[in-house]
Amino acid sequence: MGLNYLNLVSLLDGINWLYDFHTGGAKRPVFFDIDETCPALRGLDRGFTAIREELLGLLAEKASIPRYHDLDRMQNYISNTVDPDKNWKVFYLYAMGEKPAENREKCPRTSALLDEIPGLFQAFFSILDGGKSVPAH
Repeated sequence: MGLNYLNLVSLLDGINWLYDFHTGGAKRPVFFDIDETCPALRGLDRGFTAIREELLGLLAEKASIPRYHDLDRMQNYISNTVDPDKNWKVFYLYAMGEKPAENREKCPRTSALLDEIPGLFQAFFSILDGGKSVPAH
């Protein structure tokens, strides 16, 4: 039995249950009050026009943007098993402390807005082909 996404998810079920219990479980809100939990995210609201312009500029080179599971093999289950003929592509701007310079040069205003968010873990443009389905995860 090799380690794959489904095996890893099963392995983490107990840890996830404990974390879910600790963070409120079923009583935890589905949506959070941004102004209360992370007011820095309002910068993204204010920068919407610039973010949208930079994303639209990227779409011209969509063919060269990697698929999610090509960048992160652990995402193969959610990215490549349902509708494998349709793509889920990601354009990373921030991932666990890494700031891909080439990508950030193409989206300088979005990157600057992201740099203002404390505790940011990951940020990317998620680009799905029309009709692409993503399984629950």
